[in-house]
Order: sequence, then C-alpha cells, then structure tokens
Amino acid sequence: MEKKEPEYFNKLRIEAKKRLKNRESVRPEIDIERLMEELSTYHIELEMQNEQLRDTQAELEKLNRKYTDLFDFAPVGYFVVNKKGIIEEVNLTGCSMLGVERRSLIKNPFSNYVVESDHKNLYSFYQKIYAGDERAECELKLKKKDNSFIYVQIVGEPVRDENNNIVQSRTAVLDITQRINSEHKSDDLAKEVKRSNIDLEQFASVVSHDIREPLRAITGFMELLQRKYKDKLDAQANEYIEFAITGSKSMKNMILGITQYSQIQSNKNIFSNVDVNKALKEVLLNLQVIIAETSAIITVDKMPTIKADASQFSQLFQNLIQNALKFKSDQIPKIHIGCRKQESSWLFSVSDNGMGIAPENHERIFTIFHRLHSKDQYEGSGLGLAVCKKIVERHGGRIWVESEIGKGTTFYFTIPNL
Repeated sequence: MEKKEPEYFNKLRIEAKKRLKNRESVRPEIDIERLMEELSTYHIELEMQNEQLRDTQAELEKLNRKYTDLFDFAPVGYFVVNKKGIIEEVNLTGCSMLGVERRSLIKNPFSNYVVESDHKNLYSFYQKIYAGDERAECELKLKKKDNSFIYVQIVGEPVRDENNNIVQSRTAVLDITQRINSEHKSDDLAKEVKRSNIDLEQFASVVSHDIREPLRAITGFMELLQRKYKDKLDAQANEYIEFAITGSKSMKNMILGITQYSQIQSNKNIFSNVDVNKALKEVLLNLQVIIAETSAIITVDKMPTIKADASQFSQLFQNLIQNALKFKSDQIPKIHIGCRKQESSWLFSVSDNGMGIAPENHERIFTIFHRLHSKDQYEGSGLGLAVCKKIVERHGGRIWVESEIGKGTTFYFTIPNL
C-alpha cells in the first residue's frame, strides 16, 4: 500500500469537514466514504509505525541494558577522562578498585587517586594520548579510599570529536597487585638467597682457614708419632694412630669440598668460549694415573665450543669421570663421553658399565654429603655430584642420571647453546 504523508491526510480532513458543512457534493455519501476509508487506512499505518517504534525502542533499551552490564561488570576498570584529567565516566569495577562511589569519582581528577611518586608516569601517559598516539600504557600505584594501595596497569586510547580533535581518553585499568607482590617476594627471596650464599662463602672461608691449620698440625704430629714410635707401640696403639690420621685427612677433604661447593655460585669468572675437546684432553691427562691403574677404555664424541666457566666445566667432567672410575664393576671400565645438539642447548652424557645406581637413589645422590657407600668401601667427601649439580645450574642447565643396579650408569646434563 502506498504510504501517505501526514499533510495529505490533514487536507482530506479539512475537505471532508468543508463538504459536510456546505453540502456541496452531489453524492456526499460517496466522498465521505472515500475520505473515511483513507483516514482509516492512515490510522492503521500510524498504528503499524507506532508498533514498529515501540519494538525498536524496546530493542534499544535491551541493548542499552546489555551495554551497561558489560561496561559496569567488565573484569577491568574503565575510565573516560577529559583533557583536564577529570573523570567523566567510570564503571562499577573501577569504583570497586578504588573503594569509591561513582558519584564521588565523576568530576574529580583521576590524579587524586595516583600516588604522588607516579604523577610523572601519569603525565607522560596523557602526553602520548593527546599527542595522537593510538595507544599508551603504563603501570601506576593507586591509593584507595581506605588508604590501602593497589598496583595497576592502565591502557588508554584517544577519543575524537566530529572535527577529529582529541577530547577525551578511554582508559582500561587492570589490577596487577598480585603480580607485583609476587615479584617483590621473588626479589626478596633472591636477596635472601644471595645473602645466604655470601654467609655460606664467608663461613666456608673461616672454616677453611681456622680449622685446616689445626688439622694440619694434628695430622703432622700423628704422622711423626707413627714414624718415631711405630715399633715401640703395640698393634692397637698403631691402629688408633692410623684412625686419627685417616680421620684428619677425611675432614681436610671435606673442608676443601665445602669451600669449593660454596664458591661455585659466587665465582667471579666470566663465561668465555670453551673448546670442550681441549678441556676434556686436559681432564683425561689429569686422571691418567687412575685410568692406567684401572685399564679403563674411554671414548669421546666430537665436542662443540660453548660459553662456560672453563675451570668449572673441567671440574664437572673430572668429577663425573672419577665417579665412573671409582664405582666400576668387575669388568674393565668402559666410559663414553657423548654430546648431542638440541634445539636450544647441548646435551652431554657420561656413560659407564659400572655397578649402577638403584632408582630410589637417582635424586638423592645430588644432595650434599649424601653417600651410597661407607668411607671404608670408597673414599670421598660426598660432595662430588652436589658440586656437579651446582655447576650445571650456574650455567643454566640441568643434570640427571639414568641407571640400574648391575647395568651401568649414564649421567646427562644440558648447557644452553648461547
């Protein structure tokens, strides 16, 4: 049906009234019926338009409620701030963050809730937005109504008017208090660990100096006593002297091990390019006596050049190879030193055909002073593998063992490929 304009129907009404009044029509009933029909049609169209308007209004109200809910209950605070820094709009999440009602926030400067030490950061943030940057962000410390504080990350963008002038900033505010507190705790823990390492190093230094000297004297006098009076003392007395000498040497080795262990992390040596082939040759040269005594067969893969502390890396290999030679089986020791490049690191391995290690001890052997065998069976301070673990960790890698009793042992460790 063709849509009629309201002015047209107004004219029809006027015409109808005029004709009814003057009775000018020859057949007035026909004209009146036509006019009434058209007026009725107009009325129906108006009702339809009104119904459409009501439906549209209801839909708009529904969408507005949905927008309001999304805005107010968003997981981040949302602030609209004008060029003067005055809050013009804020959602309920933003109010909750600061513990302030909406009416108390609106028309107040956002800077009122930023700690003074962060005002400079806020000023730089607004400078970027009003300079035309599409996005700006920074971290701030905000003061709540109850005088407690929260840490937030704010992300803002400019709002432009019809003339493309920037008139406001829309700012999303994310509470990062938990993250910042965790970082502070991590920093505090790191400081505590550093302090503990310094204390350990100082303690080890004192122990090394103050105890080794008396031990050296005790050992010297015992050995002198043994040489001078060995033939004049009975077997039991000589045995006691031997126990004292052995104990003193064992304690001396333990003190040296503690000193070495405590100094790994605090070592001031700078990482440099280390040719592992050359380093291994020097290690095997140092161990040539025990290698010859055990008739060990040692094979080595081609090794890379890596970034490492040269002395510590040599110590690492020396400890692992000595371990393989010490805990050999009845067979001739066969040791293979391997290397394989991984995505972001080098994987090294030291494999042997020795007596093996039970699975329940795979973690415990890297603990300081942990021994699987008595000192009567095998000499040592119980620090060798703990030192290895410390060295590998200082280089950013990890170390582990795969072994079974009677089936040999393989130690693996990784070093980042820098």
